[in-house]
Amino acid sequence: YLALHKATATTELVGLAADVKPGGLITEADLRPVPVRGAAPLFAAAVPYADRAGLYGMTVRRPVRAGELLLRAD
Repeated sequence: YLALHKATATTELVGLAADVKPGGLITEADLRPVPVRGAAPLFAAAVPYADRAGLYGMTVRRPVRAGELLLRAD
C-alpha cells in the first residue's frame, strides 16, 4: 500500500451523485468527482472529471447507481 500511495498521483474520475436509469439524461447535478489512485492505463475505460461537460445531455445504456464510476461504454 505505501509504495502505491507514494508512487502514484490521484486522478479525479466521473462518479454518479444520483441513480440514473437506462435512457436517462446525464446532467451536471448527476456527476461528482471521485479521487482514485493508480496508473493511468487502469482508468482508460473511465471518464476524467475534467471531461465531464462532454457528458451533459447524453443518455446512459445501463442502470448506474449513485457512487459508481461512469464508464465510457455507459
